[in-house]
Amino acid sequence: MSGTEVIDIEDSAPELIILDNDLSELSTLYSSVGNYTIEANPKTFTINKTWTMLAPTGGSELMQRSSDYEIAIQTSADNSLNNTSFEIRVYN
Repeated sequence: MSGTEVIDIEDSAPELIILDNDLSELSTLYSSVGNYTIEANPKTFTINKTWTMLAPTGGSELMQRSSDYEIAIQTSADNSLNNTSFEIRVYN
């Protein structure tokens, strides 16, 4: 399975503009300054089979699997991911 999305960050949870999605339904959460979560239900982000890529924004950012249900995104500030592309792949 694979999916590609583009993030459009406002002052709260990111809005995803889905370009291609073979994964389950995705939702987003804003937890604190520069910290976001992408959630999937059912279990989608299998350990050792989930790959993430976040296009560089010129700042400090990190995107990684945090559980079978979540991908965490950390940045140095809110809105630093505005119009940034990312990709999540889950291999069989």
